[in-house]
Order: sequence, then C-alpha cells, then structure tokens
Amino acid sequence: MTDAQYVAGRSRVWLGAAVLFTDNRGRVILEDVDYRPVCMLPGGAVDAGETPSLAVAREVHEELGLTRRFVHALAVDWVPPGTQGYPRGFPPAK
Repeated sequence: MTDAQYVAGRSRVWLGAAVLFTDNRGRVILEDVDYRPVCMLPGGAVDAGETPSLAVAREVHEELGLTRRFVHALAVDWVPPGTQGYPRGFPPAK
C-alpha cells in the first residue's frame, strides 16, 4: 500500500485507539511489533466511518486474536499536521 492509498483510507480527523490489558498480577500487556522500535499498547488507526471502540476491537482481534468489546475511553490524543515521521499529506485536507 502506498502512502497516498493509506492516507485516502483515513478519516479527516486521524484517530487511533489502543487498549490497556493487564494480566492476573496487574502487569500491563505490551505488544512487540516489527514496525516500531518500542513495545506499545495493542491498537491502531481508526478507519473512515469506524468508531474508536469498534476499531480497537478490530485491532485487538487482528493483532492478538482476541475477541473483545470495548465501551469506555481512557484518553484521547492527536497528532498535528506536518509531524515529522508521518506520511506526507497527514492528515488529509478537507
């Protein structure tokens, strides 16, 4: 997928959703992905027309193979246009 194709599939407002899982000892579960140099919470980008709760459920299923339902948000974050390290055209113009 090209950057242009990826950008075209994103919402006008770029959203991401992540989930905080803990094990039975209270330790936070992180995901070691091959496209980032650090471990991160499971989650990912919200597709156009998708709610954050559905997006995080989809991402958790894709990444961890778990089927879960999420209804509460803990935090909201955003990335301003022109942030270094993101594809050109992020986020897409109206």
